[in-house]
Amino acid sequence: MTQNKFAKLFALGAFIAFMLISSWATVESLHLLLPSWPIPIFWVATLGIFFLASWGSKMIIDSFNKNLLIDNRGAHLIGGILMLLIFWIGFSLPTNTHTFFYRSVITDVLASDLTNTKNELEKLDDDNIATEIVTRDAQNYYNEVIALWGNLKAELESPEERGWGPKAEQAAVALETKLSTVGNPVKLQRIKFGSSTLAESRKIVNTLEPIVEELIEANIESRYMIRLYNVVQHKNKIDIKKNLYAINKIQDKINNNPSAAHNEPTAGTNLVLTNSYRLISNYNDAVANEFGADKGNADKIKAMQETAAAYKGNVTRTARLRSVIDVWKDYFSGKYDGQGFLFWVLLAVLVDIAGFFFYYLAFKRDEY
Repeated sequence: MTQNKFAKLFALGAFIAFMLISSWATVESLHLLLPSWPIPIFWVATLGIFFLASWGSKMIIDSFNKNLLIDNRGAHLIGGILMLLIFWIGFSLPTNTHTFFYRSVITDVLASDLTNTKNELEKLDDDNIATEIVTRDAQNYYNEVIALWGNLKAELESPEERGWGPKAEQAAVALETKLSTVGNPVKLQRIKFGSSTLAESRKIVNTLEPIVEELIEANIESRYMIRLYNVVQHKNKIDIKKNLYAINKIQDKINNNPSAAHNEPTAGTNLVLTNSYRLISNYNDAVANEFGADKGNADKIKAMQETAAAYKGNVTRTARLRSVIDVWKDYFSGKYDGQGFLFWVLLAVLVDIAGFFFYYLAFKRDEY
C-alpha cells in the first residue's frame, strides 16, 4: 500500500514537472504572439488547458479498460477524444512546437534577416540602376536623333539636290517624328535663301542646328529625366542611412552577446527592419513600374520585381517567426523543409505524452 502511494506521488510529481515544461513552452509562444498581454493570464489558461488535455487522454484510456465501471463508454471515449483534439492538438502541441522551433532558429533567422536587409539597403544607397537606365536610354535617343539630323544635313548639302528637295523633305519628316512628343508635334521651318549654293545650304543647316539641339535637350528632359525623378523620389537617402546605422548597432549587440538574439526582435529592431523593408520594396517597385515595359531592361527589372515582392508587407521575416499561426502556415507551405521542424514536433509530442502518461498513473482508478 505504501509502495503504491509512493508510486502515485512520484507520478504526480512527474506529471507536474512535464506539465510545467509544456506550459512554459505554450506561455512563451503566446507571449511571442501577444507581447502586450500579461504573462500570468497565459500561465493560468495554459495550466488549465494542459490539465484538461491530460484528463481527456485518461478518459480515452479508461474507456478501453474493461475492468473499470464506466457508464456509457462510447460517450466517455468521444468526450476524451474531443478534449484531446481541442486542448492538445488544437492548442498545446502547436504552441510548444513553435517555442522549441523559434528558440532553435531565431539567432540564425535574425542574423540572416539583418544581413540581407543591410545588403539590400547598401545596394539601394549605392545603386544607380535607374540612372544607368535613363542615361543609356537618353544616349540611345540622342544618337538616333543625331543620326537623323545628320541625314537631313547631308541632303540639304548634297551637290545633287541642295536645299529642300524631295529627299531633304523626307529626312526632315523622319527627324520631326523623332522629335515630336504626345500632344507636342514638331514642325521644322523650311528655311530658304536666295540661291542653292553650298554656302546657302550651310546657312540653312546653321540656322536649324541650334533649334534641333534645343529640341533634343527638351525631349531628353521630358522623356527620360522625369522618369528618373519618378524613381529617385522613393530613394530617401536620410532614412537609408538611419536604418543602416541602426542595423549595424543591432548586429554589434548580437555579436557581443549572441544570447541577446533570443530576446529579439524588440520593438525597436522590428521597427528598423519594417522601415527598411518599406524602403527596399518601394524603390524596387518604383523602378520596376517605371522601366518594366522597356525590353532592354528585362533581366534587371525581373530581379527588382522579385526583391520588391520579397520585402513587401509590414511583417518582417524575424517578426513572422514570432507568430505561431504564421510559423505553421509557413511549415505547411514548405518554407521550413530541411530545417528540422519535425524534430521539434516530435519533442513537443513526447513532452506532452509523458505528462499525459504520468497523469494517468497519478489518478488511475481502482479496478474491480
